[in-house]
Amino acid sequence: MLIRDRFARILRATGLAACILFFGPGCWWQKDSYSSRMRDGFENFEKRAAREAMLGEAFQPAGDFPMWIRPPKPTSLVATPDQFADQFIAWFQGADAGGPLIEVILKGSAGAETLAEFQQGAFNALRAASKFPPQDPERSQEPPEITSMHDNAKMPFDLYQGVGQRQVPGAGGAAGKAAEYQWLIFVGEEQTQKILICFIVPTEKYVEFYRGPLTRCLESLALGGKVATASQTGGGAPAGG
Repeated sequence: MLIRDRFARILRATGLAACILFFGPGCWWQKDSYSSRMRDGFENFEKRAAREAMLGEAFQPAGDFPMWIRPPKPTSLVATPDQFADQFIAWFQGADAGGPLIEVILKGSAGAETLAEFQQGAFNALRAASKFPPQDPERSQEPPEITSMHDNAKMPFDLYQGVGQRQVPGAGGAAGKAAEYQWLIFVGEEQTQKILICFIVPTEKYVEFYRGPLTRCLESLALGGKVATASQTGGGAPAGG
């Protein structure tokens, strides 16, 4: 009996030690996993909140050019193709309280022309609409690498930059004044779709706008098969955060 009792106590002690050894770390692992999920969820919430603060209502054109984009704040839609004879997809503009005007112009094509041919035609359309810089813009040797908020894929763009003076209308119909502006023209292609996004930004707002709303706007662009995903999520649930 004494031997059996002693053996039983040894087994219980061994079992307890095994539980501590094997299940203890598991509990810590579960705690670490929970903490990671909470941290990732909070970071995703912060990203979505930042995007909401920088982007306006989503725009999706009618017709056979599948695309989806959220314009940068403070701009909003002011014209669609029926206002300028199908020359552009859309035109956005706006200004912070008392600030100079910011404009965004979209042009796209699903035709058989090359990207270079599309770009030349788009530049000509901007010239005709008086939305082109005074001097031909220069192509950036280091275009930015844009990551889609819908699937985290890299979106290649050519970037053309120009600078010049524009006459800016004053608030409440007051006399306008000349101000220096930056033109940032992004040209890209995805399968058969070609897209031009022209940002016309006052120099005084350039750095802040480029690092924030402009980049978030480019990240929101969806073409082709990504449009359905963008429409469902509103750009609020990107893959991997």
